[in-house]
Amino acid sequence: MKPAIVVVFSLTGHTRSVGAEIAQRLGCPIVGITEPRSRRGGLAYLRSGFEALFGRLPEIGQIDQNLRDFSLLVVGTPVWVGHASSPVRSFLSRHRSDIGNLAAFCTMGGRDPVNTFTDIASVAGKPPVATLAISEHELASPQQAARLDEFIAAIRALREGA
Repeated sequence: MKPAIVVVFSLTGHTRSVGAEIAQRLGCPIVGITEPRSRRGGLAYLRSGFEALFGRLPEIGQIDQNLRDFSLLVVGTPVWVGHASSPVRSFLSRHRSDIGNLAAFCTMGGRDPVNTFTDIASVAGKPPVATLAISEHELASPQQAARLDEFIAAIRALREGA
């Protein structure tokens, strides 16, 4: 069994960049969640907030990895209206039975991430073993590096305890 995979949804690239650093540190692949519909423009922005707020599950593309091959899924999402993004919710709902251990991270403009991690646990059917929240002003800063160090240490401690 492979140790980990990082799966992210990102519109601005912030979540993807944090996910890429996590994947690099863990030495594992990173996969992006895709959608057939665009999320660009004012109406798409409103639709995104509506979906996140009301727990909608939009259509997403398939990933080319079997999650059962990995002992840990690290999922990354932007925070939308205080919640996990709807594409991440769709992904977790679709793959709920394929998830071994789960860790989660989010990028945010400043909102409290508590509902985001609650959403992830609820849809995945299990709580994350480690969580990480990075605000926009922490991106590429010493605070981000310190938080990433703690997150990776928690994941490694889980591996060593297994």
